[in-house]
Amino acid sequence: MKKRELQEILTEKKVPVTSYSLDGKLHPDRFELRLCNNEWLVYYCDERGGKHDLKAFDNEEEACNYFYDYMSNNSYMSKFFQ
Repeated sequence: MKKRELQEILTEKKVPVTSYSLDGKLHPDRFELRLCNNEWLVYYCDERGGKHDLKAFDNEEEACNYFYDYMSNNSYMSKFFQ
């Protein structure tokens, strides 16, 4: 999937927009998907801006699929993906 489709799915599942970011900006305490230097990055940004579980991808589709799985397997977020 691409970022647009990912956004539509997250909206449909009523995942709080305050729990993730797809806009490429750094937001504390959120799951992040961003394009940086031709790499798609997926990670969790803590309240101090630290990046956790950072994964890099060469293409948007792989990054978006991983982002969806990453969020849906998180113990707090999984309730939105049932």
